[in-house]
Amino acid sequence: MPDGVEAKAQAAPFALPQINISVYQLLLGGVLIAAFLTRFVRLGTPGEFYFDETYFPRTAQEIYRNDPAAWQFYGHENTHPPLSKEFMAGAMKIFKVADDIAPPLVPGVGGLENPYAWRFFGALAGVGSVLFIYLLARRLFDSEIAGLAAAFILTCEGVVFAQSRIATPDTFVLFFMLGCVYFLVTDRFLFSGVFFGAALACKYVASLTAVPIVLYLVWKLITRLREQPREERMKWFEIALPAGIARGLAARLDGRWQHSGRRRRAR
Repeated sequence: MPDGVEAKAQAAPFALPQINISVYQLLLGGVLIAAFLTRFVRLGTPGEFYFDETYFPRTAQEIYRNDPAAWQFYGHENTHPPLSKEFMAGAMKIFKVADDIAPPLVPGVGGLENPYAWRFFGALAGVGSVLFIYLLARRLFDSEIAGLAAAFILTCEGVVFAQSRIATPDTFVLFFMLGCVYFLVTDRFLFSGVFFGAALACKYVASLTAVPIVLYLVWKLITRLREQPREERMKWFEIALPAGIARGLAARLDGRWQHSGRRRRAR
């Protein structure tokens, strides 16, 4: 190189992306990995119907076979809406296709008779519930520690752990209810409504999610009224929506109380 000529550093042909991972993100990853392992390891054991699986996967098998009995009132299971059973039937179809493509790689003897398939989406919903409870707690308390604590507790909680490993609607309901409330408090009302509808389509008890929905919308209404100048008027649906939901919930509860009273008097 000639004297007096400074060598210029040549730029690298490509720039490596900088990955900034915080301690909280590492801890969250560890909790999610723990949730995944505790839900999916040996998920196919036992290899037969267990507990309430006598009802739900059996009806899912009828859906898979396009058996009209699955939709009849006196079918194997008609006490809950069908969405969770349709998820199970979908997993059976997926695993059946996978078994046809690569039998040695997929446990079981086919999607229809594969307990791993019955329980797959329920276990996945169990992991998703851990993520949603983290997001929800972090949002409500504005704290990463609170979110991680909630996620860790839900990962280790016995009932949630057990329900995540058997094919029942309960884990689906929990997943969709948590998603509904999380999207509600982040003001993504369309997604909140979709998740609320999906929860109701799994189990009617999800109607209780209307309670936090009403409370949140009423709080939003009061906050908006306080912050808004008096000369400005609110849009009609901003008042009608929480009022209508509250009225419908009250009517529903009143009907149930009256029905219970009539049953007690009949006895």
